[in-house]
Amino acid sequence: MRVLHIAPLDVIVQNHLLTLLPDLRKHGVKTELLVLFAQHPPSPVLMAGMKRGNVPMYGLKLPHLADLIHPTTPQSIMQVAQFISSRHADIVHTHLMAGDFFGGYGARWAHVEARVSTRHDLPEDRSAEYWRVVAGLFKYHIVTTPTLAESVQHEGVASDHILPMSEDLFAFHTSVYRHILRG
Repeated sequence: MRVLHIAPLDVIVQNHLLTLLPDLRKHGVKTELLVLFAQHPPSPVLMAGMKRGNVPMYGLKLPHLADLIHPTTPQSIMQVAQFISSRHADIVHTHLMAGDFFGGYGARWAHVEARVSTRHDLPEDRSAEYWRVVAGLFKYHIVTTPTLAESVQHEGVASDHILPMSEDLFAFHTSVYRHILRG
């Protein structure tokens, strides 16, 4: 199983990924990380942690990462889609707003049907109507808190497609991935 994680730079997500991805890799899940950034490349801490964990890591500079309705957005999505296609991932797993937006559409354009999003406990404004469409790009939404589960449900996601994260990150994620691949 090949899983490509896509995330923008953020300390909370970085810590989550530094825990999760090397553990998945150690247990045989072919995990890779694509970091999206606007100006500064990924931190040396993240790069060193992924290297120690034998997790291939890539960076993709998208100058208008925070402006999701910028005129260059379609070209940025195409860049992400081309990268996804080059990795031959079975599953695309995204994190945070920019990861969900660019990774969700990129995976769809790259014809990767198995898509999952993790919603972290960060203040993100997903009130715009287009977030309902973005939420619909994913089969499952992993949430870190019950409050996030409610927010995702308000975006139109059915409760049986919202998965509360468990303490055992490795077992939880491999279970979700197997379930997604079985269809």
